Order: sequence, then structure tokens, then C-alpha cells
Amino acid sequence: MPITKPNILFLVLDSFRSDKCVGENKTAITPNIDSLIKNGIYFQQNISSAFSTLLSTSSILTGLYPFQALRSDRKNMKFFSNTTTHVQLLKDFGYYTYAAIPNALEFWGLGKHFEDKFVPSYKELILSSGFGEKIIDEIQSKKKMNEPWIMYVHAMDLHELGELPEPFKNSKFGFNRYDQMLSSVDVWLGKILQEIDLDKTMVVLTGDHGSDEASYTPSMKFVDYDKKPLDFDVKAQKLVSNTFWFRPDISPKLKFIRNTIGKCLRLPQSILTKIRFAQINRQKISMHEKRILRHALADVEEIYDNLIRVPLVFSGYNVPKEIVIGKQTRLIDVFPTVCDLIGLPPRKDKIHGRSLKPYFDGENMDELPVRIESTPKWFAPVSKDQLGIRTSEYKYFRNRNDPKKDVCLFNLKVDPFEEKNIAKKHHDIVEKMENILTTLETDSTLDDNFEDMDEETKEKIETELKKLGYI
Repeated sequence: MPITKPNILFLVLDSFRSDKCVGENKTAITPNIDSLIKNGIYFQQNISSAFSTLLSTSSILTGLYPFQALRSDRKNMKFFSNTTTHVQLLKDFGYYTYAAIPNALEFWGLGKHFEDKFVPSYKELILSSGFGEKIIDEIQSKKKMNEPWIMYVHAMDLHELGELPEPFKNSKFGFNRYDQMLSSVDVWLGKILQEIDLDKTMVVLTGDHGSDEASYTPSMKFVDYDKKPLDFDVKAQKLVSNTFWFRPDISPKLKFIRNTIGKCLRLPQSILTKIRFAQINRQKISMHEKRILRHALADVEEIYDNLIRVPLVFSGYNVPKEIVIGKQTRLIDVFPTVCDLIGLPPRKDKIHGRSLKPYFDGENMDELPVRIESTPKWFAPVSKDQLGIRTSEYKYFRNRNDPKKDVCLFNLKVDPFEEKNIAKKHHDIVEKMENILTTLETDSTLDDNFEDMDEETKEKIETELKKLGYI
């Protein structure tokens, strides 16, 4: 494979799940994605480091696991200022670097090495709402500039699942809103790719993490807190709404008493959640589907495969065609692969990721385990704070701070939907996986000096986290 400097179009579709790219669970119409796969190399078992845009993006850009790319006190996080990114390496190698990323990533410092960037609120990064035209304009402008260039584009259509373009509100484009939105995204990918010369441009397509919403099927009855047929306070409100204590014109001095009475009549959310869970459990669906609904209802995010398994496609310049790799790969491997393919000298510092170039050359590679972790729930910790290891055969995770708490082990070969926890029956495998996790973290170097950020930046980050659903 000759070594030159092709242009690089790096596309990240936020919340893009692997089984929605290829496979029997996909109902979206995606001829352009299909063409990239057919004319390139597809890694069908690619694993993200975390179910979080911040954590996974830090891994993509650095080749490091989040615990080494970011410093965290579990309330605030910040990208280490002295961390080398592959963007910086490409820039030093003669590449013009451009990014379109959510402004929350810019606040954290993840966009610092891009010399040109578009960093709006995440709602402005939806291809079907004007962002697609902007990317096309940027590509056309790059044609007039010196090459090579890299464009790193983070699209939010699948994360937001906002306004679906009218033509795609049809079951022929997918049996749920996620697949219909993916069909819409594919049309824009086609328009973008029309502007690319694939003879001198390498295209990388991946996701940062998965999504529960992609799992909804016609047989699943969604239970919503907005519908309150079982809330005692709703029924009681009708009975007392015309009484003195609940009159709209009641004296402000009695507002506290009125609110206190209302709280006494209201069903506690913990009890209401149990009732909703009971409604879900009565549905005639699989355990996996019930878990999806419980996660959506109680906002509990864990590290099952539907949340961390993402597509990875290389296509275009000098990429072999019609190759599918079934072995496990990792998001931390993507940029090391890009750099290796274009002939960038190997890094002198130590990273967790590695180049996948041997697969491009028809060679084989041993699989490596991947460290996985759950999303931090800043300011409102409702998620299970989990840490674990995944191999192509087993998934292991447990409480981040207590290795003996919430231990889960699944045999992915026979239980791909992770419905049967075998941890209690296989202590030997649990111990082996725990040793892998310990060795990985012990073998890394980490600066313990927390790099703080100013209050204004913290407030901006908090605002964006709320919009993205992390708070």
C-alpha cells in the first residue's frame, strides 16, 4: 500500500449502534452507508470505551481510555492540557484540521488542536436541519485550499431524534423513529460523499456510543411518566380543586400549607417507579426489551452492548474492498489506524490504542480486551456507576468503587442480549476479568493533579449536560 497523504473525512454519528448499521435488527434504508461498507472494510465488533459523548470522544482523539485522557472528581471533568491528540500529530504532519463538534466538547478542551472549527450547541449539528448544507459548503471551500486536510464531523441527528423530516415519517424507512432518522441521515451522507473525491480521500464512519431508543419495536409498549393514570395526586386534585385550600386566588401566605397538603396527597416517585416497572414486566416481551424500557423510564444507564457497540467503516483511498472483520476492535484503535495508513511515524509516548492496519493488509491480529465504563451522572447520580472489561466472549462489569458490588458476567457467545448473569457460577472468569482490569490501570501513568476550570466554564458545561440528558 503506497504511503501518501490523502484527505480524511472522519464522520461520527452520535448514538450510532452497530446492529442498526448492519444486521437483521436494521430496518433503515441506507444505500450510502451500505456502499461505504461494500467498498471498504467494516469492523462489526467495535466497542466504545463508555456510554458518553465526552468520554468516548476523548478516547477517539487520544487513543487513551477516559481515565487517562480526562481528570475527574466525578462531578467535574477536564481534558488534560498536556495530553497529545492525534489531531495535533496530523497537524504537525502537514494536515489542515477542521472540526464540527458540540460546544460541550470545546468547553472540556477536546477541540483545542483543531485550527478551524464549528462549535455550536448540539441542536445545530443535525444534518437534516441545515448542518448538512454547512458541511457541504466546508468541503467545497477545502477544494480551493492546500491539501491534505482532515474534517472531523460530529452529527447529532440520532442522539436528539428531534424533528423527523416529513418524507421519512413512514414505516418503509424503519419501524421506529431511530431507524427512520438514520434513513434521513443516510441521504445527507450521500450528498456529502458526492463532494468527495474517494480516489484521494479516506472516509471513516463510526459512532461514539449506542442508544436505547434504537431498540424500540412495535411490540413494546412505552410507559411514560407524563401519563399518570395511577397517580393518587391527580385523582385527589380533582376532588379538592374547588376547596378553599386549593383555590387559584388563595392568599400567598397559605401557599406553603397548600403545597404541603399537595405533597401528602402525591404518590412518592419511588413507589410510582415500582408501579411502572410492574407494568413493564407484564408486557409479553423479552427480558432484554424490558430492560430497555426500565432504563428509559428510570434514566438508568449501564454498559450493555446496545450502548457501547458501534460501527466502524473505512472506505475510499487505498482501502481494500468488501472485507468484514468479526474480531473485537476498539474506538481507541481508530486514529492510530488512520495515522498508520497515511504513513505518520509511530508515537513515542504510550497509548492504549493500536493500529488495525494488519487487517487492511490481509493479516491476522490477536484480540485485545476493552475497558468500559458507565456515564457519570453529574449533579444527579441516578446511574449505576460501573466499570468493566469486554472480550468477544465475555462481558464483565461491577460497581466502580466496590469490586464485590453489582457484579455481572455474561457469556456473549450464547447470550448476546445479556439476559443471564453467570457471575456467581463462574468466579474464576470474574477473577480473570478483574485481573485484566487491574493490570490495565496499573500499567498506565496518570497525573493526579486535577486541572480545575473556572466557574463560568462549569456553568456552560452544566447547561449543555442538561440539554444532552446527562444531568
